[in-house]
Amino acid sequence: MIVIEVYVIEEEDMAILDWDNFERIHGGVGGAWKAFENVCFELVRKKYGKESNVKKVRPFMGDHGIDIYVNHIGVEPIHIYQCKYFQNGVGKSQQNQIRESFSTIMSSEDYEVSSWTLMFPQDMTFEENIWWCKWKTKMNKRMPNVEISCLCGQALIQEIQDYGIYDKYFSGFTNDKYNDVEKKENAASVIDSYIKNYTSVMFLQEEDEPQIKLMDLYISPEYEIFLSEVEKLDDPNLDLTEYVEIFANDDGKSNQNTLPVLFIEGHAGIGKTTFISKVAHDVQEGKILAGIKLYIICLRDLVPSGKRINLLNPWMDFYEYLGICPSFEEFMIEMNGTVLILEGFDELSMIDNIQNENKSTYFNKLYHIMSQYKCNCHLIVTSRPDYLVEDNDWSKITFCKIIIKIKLLSKEKKLEWIHMAEQKGLRVRKGIKNDIVNSQKEDINVIISTPFTLYLIVHNNIELGTSYELWDIYFKIFGIETAKKNYDRIAHPSEILVDFIFDITREIAFLCLPIIN
Repeated sequence: MIVIEVYVIEEEDMAILDWDNFERIHGGVGGAWKAFENVCFELVRKKYGKESNVKKVRPFMGDHGIDIYVNHIGVEPIHIYQCKYFQNGVGKSQQNQIRESFSTIMSSEDYEVSSWTLMFPQDMTFEENIWWCKWKTKMNKRMPNVEISCLCGQALIQEIQDYGIYDKYFSGFTNDKYNDVEKKENAASVIDSYIKNYTSVMFLQEEDEPQIKLMDLYISPEYEIFLSEVEKLDDPNLDLTEYVEIFANDDGKSNQNTLPVLFIEGHAGIGKTTFISKVAHDVQEGKILAGIKLYIICLRDLVPSGKRINLLNPWMDFYEYLGICPSFEEFMIEMNGTVLILEGFDELSMIDNIQNENKSTYFNKLYHIMSQYKCNCHLIVTSRPDYLVEDNDWSKITFCKIIIKIKLLSKEKKLEWIHMAEQKGLRVRKGIKNDIVNSQKEDINVIISTPFTLYLIVHNNIELGTSYELWDIYFKIFGIETAKKNYDRIAHPSEILVDFIFDITREIAFLCLPIIN
């Protein structure tokens, strides 16, 4: 009788977390593959006992692809255990590998096989289980005397735990960045960089008088609450800093003991990074978040060239980046009761494995793992519009959430910014002021209604006029004559190279503008 084994996934996320940690413990895919074969071999030895003949086969030509076998090969029927480190599921490529391995082993006349067990880390999806059952049934008909089974995911983790070898292979994960003496240096330096951004002289003012700082030109942004699932956080008339203060002190009791995640969307140049910099500065000054620890992660720094985001457990990336604790478990305890700002998700979402529906998967995993560790961390995520979820479908984010959208500067806010700039000594020509405040063209207003573009227009005396088209305005603000002054001073390229680079980047940026806005 052929026994068909079906493994029900009851703790899928913990299995994912276990195997994700496993890869990091053992130094990446290569080290994890070898360690996976070792843990499988030790598990099989434990199952059959020391008296049994359990052998691991050293890879070599003519080994028939056998990883582990039990009994005396060539003398009596053997049990074969095939180890496949499939960390990303059982797709077509993996299915072909399974077929080829099985076929190679079964085609040999040197030995007889009584059972064949496939072992790999992750649980199978619904579709993968269908493929497996169909393929297994087909093979059972061909070879009725061979028991075919699969041991993977949480079922494999459970057996590793039952036989007492879990700690040997899955525990002791430490952070290489952690140092007892300087354990908070990286986290503190990130905060300091945002404070420095807020308190430093504006980039076009470094050689000018007066020396105007970013904080001198800060105005509180207007915003709309696109969605709030927390009743006491649905007032758009609050100053945004005050809103964050209330959010950070919310204990979740008014919302079934569930802490929401705050998403802040805004166009490029609207002031998202400036706002986060102000929050960091105000925390340092003791103005907000009294008694609450603040951590900031600039998401673009998480991903050097070629690296993939940890989609299964995003907290692992944060753990490595901040380097504040020796173990992941201690890190999750440390994050309890803190405010963690994830700044610039739009830049993170350019990575290939976090496209499309993986965006919502990323956030759902983020929140679910936080819940598993009972970590009451207040999360704030900033991004440009249309990057946080696929097709702007927020129903795919399954946890409690608040979505705030920062508005483009209104006529009143433009006047407020201009008044503040003039008070700090920045000269605003009357004609330019009128152009900024009284522009009637909607497409041009989109460009000139952010603090960043206002600064470029005023500092460089860019006349907008009434007859210019969108291309002309865009070129005046972001074109070569505006940026070249600073570019020459820093990079000192040849004149031809400057012209060539800006011709290309100007066209690319202009083509991207309709997508951004």
